[in-house]
Amino acid sequence: MPGNVAGDVELKLLVKNMWESSVSGNTLKVYNTGMDSYKQFLRRQAVVYAGGSPPPVTNDSLIHFIAYCHHCLKLKYQTYIELYLSGSGFLLYQKWKRFTFRIKINKHQGIQIP
Repeated sequence: MPGNVAGDVELKLLVKNMWESSVSGNTLKVYNTGMDSYKQFLRRQAVVYAGGSPPPVTNDSLIHFIAYCHHCLKLKYQTYIELYLSGSGFLLYQKWKRFTFRIKINKHQGIQIP
């Protein structure tokens, strides 16, 4: 480790800067829109969770969110829905560092959650 990184505070600042520079501003905007849409979807489903805690994510909630995005928000499968899901995973991990998920949407093979 370089000698100029002295302690925990500086390391946390470096990590924060890395997160902030890991995606472009426009991509981050779409990611935030995706997370907001997921939270709105949960509210419509009457899912309650404590403020300041991560929104719950299950395989079922992701599948239902995809259907919501496609049918209610009229989003295309392999464009915005994938971006919304990627963004939600990115933001969940960035803020709470507890959860990551991978999901792939293929027009011919359907939804795959490894």
